[in-house]
Amino acid sequence: MKRRGNYQFLGKFSWYVPGTGGIFALLAWLLLGGAIGGILVVILTAVAGTDAALEYGTLLSYPIMFVPPMLYAAVKSNTASMSQGGFRLDSNNFAPLGGALCALLAAVGTLACGFCIEPVAALLPPMPDSLKAIMGEMTNGTLWVNLLCVSVMAPICEEWLCRGMVLRGMLAHGAKPAVAIVVSALFFAVIHLNPWQA
Repeated sequence: MKRRGNYQFLGKFSWYVPGTGGIFALLAWLLLGGAIGGILVVILTAVAGTDAALEYGTLLSYPIMFVPPMLYAAVKSNTASMSQGGFRLDSNNFAPLGGALCALLAAVGTLACGFCIEPVAALLPPMPDSLKAIMGEMTNGTLWVNLLCVSVMAPICEEWLCRGMVLRGMLAHGAKPAVAIVVSALFFAVIHLNPWQA
């Protein structure tokens, strides 16, 4: 399989298309990574103090959380590469619409879903004060740390896991696109576990 441009890192995962068991394995490895990241934040708190942990804890723990599932997927991909042709993560398939129109339609669809989900979100109980405090701390830090975590690491890591692994794996195993999209969205929701964030 030919690798293109800046996507050589993603090419390491081209041969692994997880089934149902693999999806749960990725979730388990993600939870392990989250536990490791949490331990590192506790160590950072003990060494550098609470202010440093609040400021840089997410920058440390967030990428660490994705290391175990990425290692797992890389090992599985290397094993599968001996017997399979691979399924590219960056296949550049936008049908007849093109990338720009697909991006515009995705943005409009996201806004439309936000408006549709608003009545459901209004039925939720008020957000607990402890969760409000945590969310406030996450957004009140240094600007470059917030931008790096939210605008760079989150899209790359979460999209790799939810779309690149889960969605692609389900499609490769014969799931209908609508089912695969719903399951990958549920997977995304489960790893966030914050209904108020919607």
